[in-house]
Amino acid sequence: MHRRRPGFSLMELVTVVAIMAIMAAIAMPRMAEAAARRDLDAAAQRLVADLRHAQQHALASSTNISVTFNTDSDGYTVDAPDPISGAASYTVDLAVASGRADLRASTLAGGVATFDANGLATTTGVIEFGVGRYRRSVTITDGSLAIDLSDITYAP
Repeated sequence: MHRRRPGFSLMELVTVVAIMAIMAAIAMPRMAEAAARRDLDAAAQRLVADLRHAQQHALASSTNISVTFNTDSDGYTVDAPDPISGAASYTVDLAVASGRADLRASTLAGGVATFDANGLATTTGVIEFGVGRYRRSVTITDGSLAIDLSDITYAP
């Protein structure tokens, strides 16, 4: 008499693997979208923090401080001391700093945001950046302390 050993049949294993593959196929697009939104949010937080840093340094030092945007290199340069290294200015590459974000456009004159000795913006414009099909923008208003960050939008 042959005794049957406990275990799984090949058919049971194939069924479980097929179910797992189907579940993974359903989950992958959602995971990619979540990653894109996370990277975009990280880029937005970094950009707003750097603009606020420039604004606060202008106010503290009573000098004009500029942030220059470069859409070709997907980055910007802040003409204020680097909070980490203490260098006189620093450059941020959005594609490296926050995953895969890219600087799409800037309506600022000459691509430069400037804050005067009172911390007020002396330029008006919008900086648009995105990750994949998701977009966000930062609006700077002349004569204002406000730096407005838009909600995440989806461009099909």
